[in-house]
Amino acid sequence: MNLLIFDTETTGLKDPELIQFGALYKKNIDGNYTTEEIIYYMKPETPILPASTVIHGISQEQANGYQNVSDIIPEIYNTLIQLETPLTFVGHNIKFDIDVMNRQFEKYLNKCFNPKFIIDTLRLSKHLIPFDQIGGYSLDSVFYYFFPDKLNELIENRKNHSAIIDSTMTYQILIELKKLCDIKHSKELCWEEVIDFSATLFDLSEEEWQFGKHKGIKFKNTPKGYIAWCLNSDFAKDPKNIDIVYTLKKYL
Repeated sequence: MNLLIFDTETTGLKDPELIQFGALYKKNIDGNYTTEEIIYYMKPETPILPASTVIHGISQEQANGYQNVSDIIPEIYNTLIQLETPLTFVGHNIKFDIDVMNRQFEKYLNKCFNPKFIIDTLRLSKHLIPFDQIGGYSLDSVFYYFFPDKLNELIENRKNHSAIIDSTMTYQILIELKKLCDIKHSKELCWEEVIDFSATLFDLSEEEWQFGKHKGIKFKNTPKGYIAWCLNSDFAKDPKNIDIVYTLKKYL
């Protein structure tokens, strides 16, 4: 199995465009693996919002010195399709990064980015670390949970986010989560089993709606009429609602 642990930095959260793509390519992770860093910077077509610059530290002036995104996207795509298979893509809240890359690949290449195997360390963290022990599942929070002795390093890294630094942190987290997976299942899991476990759906019955007309109401108490609407509308087709849909189906 080969792993590509990656992250992106973007112009913002609404209609995001890539500014930076960073990844660690771990070839033959089950044996004497090798590691390759993959880093791309690019000038987006839309302005970088101030709220994003203060996160990743890339200003519009700095980005203006990069090659155009239209020139770099084909390079990224060609790099990815040439990596050895089977290949598992790993990221923290990976669907956001996949969505960003899909927008770029579709816009400039008329192609889609649909990895066959993915591991979301955010989902794994939620499965394996009780909320009352961590208080939140951001990349920084999970990293500090596993590596409390590296707080100074974490603070130094967080002067600015970086796709390659975040990828490195994600890989360190992944290895610790793999250990917890093995403990939970009382055996050493192969990576294919970790992939399956990462994709396990969450039962949100006891959690509350964070948006919409029933905000503050537990999912298990959602009126049946609203459940029916959710399950028969575009809401059910949106991948980010997969756990909500899974939960609501229990109560219709």
